[in-house]
Amino acid sequence: MDSLLALYREYKEWIELIKDLVFFVGAYTFFHGTYLLIKYLRNKRFEAVSSSIDSNLKFREKLEPLLREFVFDKAPNTKDIAIRFVHWKNYPWNLSDDAYKFYLHIRYLDQTPHYGWLDNTGVNFEQHPWSFGNSTYVDNNGIFFFAPKGLNTARFQEFTDTVLVLKMPFKNIINYDFRQLIEYEPVFYTRYYYNNWNKLYDDKVVLRNKEGCGHLIMDLSQKNMMRKYSRLRYGFILTKLWLLKMWRNKKAT
Repeated sequence: MDSLLALYREYKEWIELIKDLVFFVGAYTFFHGTYLLIKYLRNKRFEAVSSSIDSNLKFREKLEPLLREFVFDKAPNTKDIAIRFVHWKNYPWNLSDDAYKFYLHIRYLDQTPHYGWLDNTGVNFEQHPWSFGNSTYVDNNGIFFFAPKGLNTARFQEFTDTVLVLKMPFKNIINYDFRQLIEYEPVFYTRYYYNNWNKLYDDKVVLRNKEGCGHLIMDLSQKNMMRKYSRLRYGFILTKLWLLKMWRNKKAT
């Protein structure tokens, strides 16, 4: 023990120098490695976004002429173009009984159909709550749910005869078929089951009135949707929105 202590005293300056070198080399390695990791992750994200853009545009390039032919050539005078969604796991067993009809969202200006079913990232479809006798109930925070008409709710405004415009990203469409029609409808084979809103559609939901029932246009978010009204669920979403608002205000200041 005494010999070790004597050795340390003799080479103390060298030992301290080596300790400092190890510390600085370790610190440099850590921070430089962290920088390289962040740079790698940024490049990876850029590559992923670039790849997604390229994939979406190629998918649209293939789908658009088929969709255009079906809408404008095969059914030029039909306003509601029915589409059937088939979950890919159900193919080929449950094709004829997989989902009820969905409709393409087609914009009409001066009675002339315009492209409205496609954008650069997905296909726009419609849901018709009014066809099941339901209204859409929306509060001031954008929280909404569907229920039969005439429901008495203190904080919610009732919108009757409403149509929801939803967007299905191209990545959730496995394939499509415009030739072997089921009940004279083109088929979209989807990655998720047709009523799995959270996974199948984008978060944004557009609420509008049926034609001839006014000009309601309202943007909503699936994150604020309740499958059915409940005080517990409503309170949870309100709390989440309040915390998000506080966080944004703090970030802005």
